[in-house]
Amino acid sequence: MQVPTEFSSFDLTNKSFIEFLVGSRVTSWKTESACAAGDNMAGSVTAIKAKLATPSLPKEKKDEVHLIYKQIPANPPDWIIQGQIFRKEHAVYRTVVPAMQAFASSRNHVYKSPLPIFFKGFNDDKSDYLVLEDVRPDGFKMVDKRRSLTFPEMTIIVEELAKFHATGYAFLRHEGAQILDTNADLNLLTKGLFPPDEDGKDMYDGLIQLYFEVAADLVSSDLPELAARIGKILPEDAWKIRKNATKNPAYFETIIHSDLWTNNLLLKYESTTGIVPEAVKFIDFQLAQVGNIFSDLTYLVYTSTTPEFRRVHLHPLLGRYYDAFSTTLKSLTCPLPVDFSLGFLLDEFRACHVAALIHMTFAVPLQLGDMVGVEAEWEEENKNGNKSSEVGGEEGALGDKSSIRAMTTRSPIAHQRLKDLFQEAAALNVI
Repeated sequence: MQVPTEFSSFDLTNKSFIEFLVGSRVTSWKTESACAAGDNMAGSVTAIKAKLATPSLPKEKKDEVHLIYKQIPANPPDWIIQGQIFRKEHAVYRTVVPAMQAFASSRNHVYKSPLPIFFKGFNDDKSDYLVLEDVRPDGFKMVDKRRSLTFPEMTIIVEELAKFHATGYAFLRHEGAQILDTNADLNLLTKGLFPPDEDGKDMYDGLIQLYFEVAADLVSSDLPELAARIGKILPEDAWKIRKNATKNPAYFETIIHSDLWTNNLLLKYESTTGIVPEAVKFIDFQLAQVGNIFSDLTYLVYTSTTPEFRRVHLHPLLGRYYDAFSTTLKSLTCPLPVDFSLGFLLDEFRACHVAALIHMTFAVPLQLGDMVGVEAEWEEENKNGNKSSEVGGEEGALGDKSSIRAMTTRSPIAHQRLKDLFQEAAALNVI
């Protein structure tokens, strides 16, 4: 997307820039933060409400428009640029999902994507932004990340996820592997968050080992009866287990979200009850990639539900996923992947449990821990030369062992969630 040269900076107080984003003349507008402190590590998220001079948006006549403006931070850290996360998300909206929809249409199937409407995007690794429809005025809302999602909520989510996975699988199968090399936007989805060189590998390995070690120490101290079991997973082996699960060649490839959990979902509920979900939107595709379905499924299930939920609902939930996946492929006149069945889905989900547990030791402190308070303290100590990241690079408090521990222990729910995860794994004899 080319930006008019008169915009020397992307200023949300500039009427011309707002009109460029909206695609229509406006009479007034206001902005406000659309993200709680600590909930977005990779930039700012701003809500824009603009009054239109002339109702001229396509499809519906409206006198105002609600947008979400995601912007790269000033002086972005290396991992944001190297991981190309703003470019990836832009690619998903601009090219990947439209290509999936066009393919589905060629098979006489209408694929209704669970993504918000895309307006504009721009990338230069300095002023990157993405403009999307703000779906909250239409009744969508984010669920409290501290609670477990319910079975009706998870059902509508996994059914939409299954349709997304199935359409992506059929699309890639039809186009062939070469499209990942020839299409620049799709090629972005073959790249990981860290660079493929030794420095990137060491950074990733170091973070996984560090977070697992902190969690293992905490839980072993709280639950000494599990210490011996936990100790069998050495920190230096943790990253190997995780890596082998996410890149397992035995699984068919599709397009995956890679970070789908409560905070990257918005649900809309029936007006009569206010508790029965009727629609869902997926957001934040900055980690999207070509991968396998179990990366998304295990991450969603273990971040967004509790052991109590999984004990009762896991098998029925995966059954709903399988039904939606197979039904979508049938509509696309695409055969199921070789050996793919409900039994395979259940067995392989369980086989991924240890890898998912290791991933949770990294995810839980970041999602539920006291990141804001700990990072502020780390920055202050770092100014005085008393702190340095244990894995190198620009991770700050996120790469410091004592900070990770504090981030977790200061949040009772994060601390308890880790204990619950290890106790569940022990009860299922996977550790």
